[in-house]
Amino acid sequence: MSVSDMLDEMRKDSARKGPSCAIGLTYTRLAAQEQTAFKEAMKDETIQSTAIARWLGQKGYSVKPHTMSRHRRGQCGCER
Repeated sequence: MSVSDMLDEMRKDSARKGPSCAIGLTYTRLAAQEQTAFKEAMKDETIQSTAIARWLGQKGYSVKPHTMSRHRRGQCGCER
């Protein structure tokens, strides 16, 4: 097996597909402006996952910071 084939196997394994995690589901329920702010916050490394989870909590969504962190790392079941 070539190196290229091995890398292709790893890429396939990296492509997570499945039902959305709590973060993905919460995102779909946000208003348009909130979705935009959420996306920007998720990309901004200066904003902690705890702060985003707290912001969502103030809007009535129950999200755990560790779930937020896992989503940000791309280690959840959400399609990317």
